[in-house]
This record gives sequence, structure tokens and C-alpha cells, in this order.
Amino acid sequence: MASQDFETLARLIRTRAQLLRDGISERDLTRCVRDGTLLRLSRGLYASGEALEELSAEYRHVVTVLASARTMRRSYPFASHSAAALHRLPLFHFDSARPQILIPNRANSSSNRMIERRVAECQDPDLTAVGGVRCTNLERTVLDIARLDTAERAIVCADAAIRKRFPFRRGQLMSVRARAWRDELLGRLSELHGARGIRRAAGVIELADGSADSPLESVARWRFLSHGYAVDTQVAVDGPYGRSYFVDLELRGLGVLCEVDGKSKYTDSDLRNDQTPGEVVYAEKRRADWIEGTTGKRVVRLGYKELVINAAFVEWLHAFHVLRP
Repeated sequence: MASQDFETLARLIRTRAQLLRDGISERDLTRCVRDGTLLRLSRGLYASGEALEELSAEYRHVVTVLASARTMRRSYPFASHSAAALHRLPLFHFDSARPQILIPNRANSSSNRMIERRVAECQDPDLTAVGGVRCTNLERTVLDIARLDTAERAIVCADAAIRKRFPFRRGQLMSVRARAWRDELLGRLSELHGARGIRRAAGVIELADGSADSPLESVARWRFLSHGYAVDTQVAVDGPYGRSYFVDLELRGLGVLCEVDGKSKYTDSDLRNDQTPGEVVYAEKRRADWIEGTTGKRVVRLGYKELVINAAFVEWLHAFHVLRP
């Protein structure tokens, strides 16, 4: 998620009164909502469709959460994907969803097209405020995502949360404090007797280590581990002129190194550091040749299309003759 100030996001929200003062008639307002020029975020609150389109999916959701918080009669905490977006955790394979809030009982539990209400117990120690909005804290958010969302999104959030709590340099091992934090989460899961998704959540959190440099790397590690491969992450390789290369993943014992690339590495000018796409491709080819030549191991690449669903990943394993362990 690119850095974005919540105050800047909040300024994208316009009230009906503001739009009318700017000269938009009621008829124009209805037409703009119908054609997507304006998006209705919550009761009486809107945002420009073009402005939202420039944001990441997570930050578009934050704008919707900020709007919902302004119109809620009671300050119920936001949870799950909404809390994750507020905490700036990446949401893998996420486009849009209704903001989710937690309510203590079923009396007002019905959701509507603007907001999702989930009945769940949430004590004060599990709550915090981000950008002035009440939500579940980082730990509770990771647990909720791990229990109730997809495994892919869960491993991405758990990895990102570890890096957020315990920053460390590329190639470093997970710290003792980070392992203790992860063990605390597992302990809390064991106390949720009979709750939905506990076993799956424990399996995901046990494998989270914060080593991934990107959400795609987290998902790649999860896919390989789920299929029985032994995986090392951020593997150092001696490069030319005393430099060191770091390879995203190594399939231990198979002589295979994996690089996980998103499309933006080649198309986003900010990530290319003033290089052309061709220069980036050439540099990556030279790097891969060096690594293969000096290690005797094969370098393979995979990206979003190969990782987004398990069936695509399995097809990639067969196509690239990556032997099952």
C-alpha cells in the first residue's frame, strides 16, 4: 500500500450539501451516481469516482470506512478487512467490500448494502483507534482475518503485521520477540473453543514469519508450504564485485530458486528507479544468469496469475517441472 495520509483521504469525501453548494442540482447528483462519476459512500456522503480510481483498493476502502464512521449513530468498532485497511495491512486479491463493524448482540445485526454487521464479542483491550476511527487492534485484526477470510489474505496480513510490529532487515531471521508475539496469537486462538476457523487460522499464523518483501511473496511461500515443499526465504547469494543478491525463495533440496515478481516491477516508473522496462528486464536477466551460473541452481519466476488461485499454481508446477518433494 502506498503511503497515504488519512486526512487527505477524508478530504475526498463530500456531503450532499457541499455538492449542491458547488452548483450540482439534485437531478445532476442522481445522474452522476448512476453513471459512476460520483460514488455514494454512505448516507449523504459521496466521492469522485475518478479520484477513488487513482487509489489502491485498500485506500478506496479506507475512504468508505471514514464515510461510514461519520454517519454511524453509535461508535461500533470496524473489524476484519476494514480494520486491516485502517492498519495499512495489504489485502491480497481485494477489490471492494462493505465496511464491517462488530456489534454486541443480534438486536441490530441486520446488514444493508452500505455496511456489514457481525455479532461478536470484543473487549476494550482488543480495540484501538486509527485515524480517529475505532477498530480492532492489530492482533485482533490478524486473528479475525486468519479465522474468517481466505488463507492467502490471512498469510499476507499476518506477515505484514509482524513486519509492522518488529521491523527487520532483509535476510535477517525472525526475532525472539516476534516469535513470542506470534505464540501469543496462537495462545489466544486456543482459548476460542468452538469458534469458527480456529484450526485453519492456527495453521496460517504458525507459518507467518514476516520475511516476505511483498504480498505476492507471502502467498508464494504459503502455496509451496501447503503443497509440502520445504522453503527458505530471502536466500543470500554472493554477487559480482562484492555485492549480495537476495533470492525470494529456495525450494530446499530441489536445486530450485524462485523469484516472485509483480507486474508493477516493470510498469511502475517509481519502482523502476528511472530505468526503462527494457533495462529492468535486461538487469534481471543478467542477475538470474549470474545466480544460476554460480550456484548451479535453476531460477524460476512466478507472479500474480500463477498465485491468485491454487489451480493456477498447480498448473505452473507441472508446466515448469517443479518436482513434488
